[in-house]
Amino acid sequence: MTLRRLFIANAIVLSLLGLGAPAALVAITTAMLRDNTQASMAIEGFRAAAEIEVGLLVHHTEGRLYQLTGEPSRAQAMAEATARIQRGLVEARSHIDSSAEELTVRRLTRDVQSYLGAAHKMGPSPAEDHALTRLMAQAVATSDELQEINLQDARHSLQQSLRLRQAANGIALGAASFIVVGIGTVIASARRGLYRPLASIRAGIGRFRDGNMEARIPEDGPAELREIAFQFNEMASALARERENRLGFLAGVAHDLRDPLNVLRITAYRLGGGGRPPSPERATEMLALMTTQVDRLNRMVEDLLDTARIEAGKLDIRLEEKDAREVVRESVDLHRLIGSDHQWRLSVPDVPVPILCDAYRIAQVLNNILSNAIKYSPRGGTVDVRVDRDGDFAVVSVADEGVGIHPDDLRRIFDPFQRGSATDVPGVGLGLSVARRIVLAHGGQIQVRSRQGAGTTFEVRLPAPGPA
Repeated sequence: MTLRRLFIANAIVLSLLGLGAPAALVAITTAMLRDNTQASMAIEGFRAAAEIEVGLLVHHTEGRLYQLTGEPSRAQAMAEATARIQRGLVEARSHIDSSAEELTVRRLTRDVQSYLGAAHKMGPSPAEDHALTRLMAQAVATSDELQEINLQDARHSLQQSLRLRQAANGIALGAASFIVVGIGTVIASARRGLYRPLASIRAGIGRFRDGNMEARIPEDGPAELREIAFQFNEMASALARERENRLGFLAGVAHDLRDPLNVLRITAYRLGGGGRPPSPERATEMLALMTTQVDRLNRMVEDLLDTARIEAGKLDIRLEEKDAREVVRESVDLHRLIGSDHQWRLSVPDVPVPILCDAYRIAQVLNNILSNAIKYSPRGGTVDVRVDRDGDFAVVSVADEGVGIHPDDLRRIFDPFQRGSATDVPGVGLGLSVARRIVLAHGGQIQVRSRQGAGTTFEVRLPAPGPA
């Protein structure tokens, strides 16, 4: 039931009490709708401030990585973060409804411009990095202040709605001297339809303001209040997910980068003359070990970059007609050298299996699956690769005799940053997520079947042009 319908029903009852009561209730309803609109604006302002804060953190992180690596993709990520920040500022300005908020938005704009200006000119010195971090922290603090103002504005609007509700009760109680039953009906319907939802919204916003990121508002009452509660819950869930993903991402990357970096540091120390000089044979082995660790780091970075491109909607897919047999054969031949301790079986049809694809991206998918088959299979195990045609699809399946996947892990195997719970194989947990998004971008499907202790089978289905 909407606020409009609720008050129309009450107005019919109160019209029997006099000409003044219905007019007063209409005015109160209009004021409550205005306050609800202000509360919605405050929530949108909060969302915009949170967007700016996330953009600042991403920009700062990518800026540091750009200083370390000099990769053009980092500069692109910084530019995207800058655009995100600017959009947030535009959104924040469009939802200003108080002088205090206007002043804070101006300060935030200055802080952001100071930070972005310093970031553009930043050099490699620690002092400049420290100063830039301080400017970023100042901008984040101002963003937090803007979020607090919006939360307070939302709370004030809701309190104002409660006061208006009390005024409505006053009018109803004044008319109770004429018709007790009618005023009782008005009070009961107003309490059930407005007071409890408003009190729940006020309590939920208060808990969230006090730091309870799990605080949510029950979505009940009139449609307008349910919409406010829904928007608040969506905003709170998005912020909580953003925070959890950010922390999980940083922790996962730090953990998975530590091992190869330690190996590189120790090996470089030994090769550089630290300790007893290694023999030529041992030096060759150490150089090979360093190459392996660099390849691991490169793969992690590529997975991270592909994930960023996918999330930004900028995954480049260049389609051309290829023979699925040749694409698969190239990947298998490459992994025969890497997984020489495994037995390989490749089964392909006698006739071409055309697919419309980006061969580089499909090879990326196959390389990920084949690499996993090697890593999770025992030495001497068989990796069975098949290419078939199934109607309008080419089907590539990869089966191994490895440890299998636990059913709990199987449900989220394609989620970002998810890895098997019973494995110590290094990685960031992005490979299969990237592979799935690549296959979907081709209009295909990727599926997995597994049983613990009995191996795993991945099946990739890609559109195949022409008659079957």
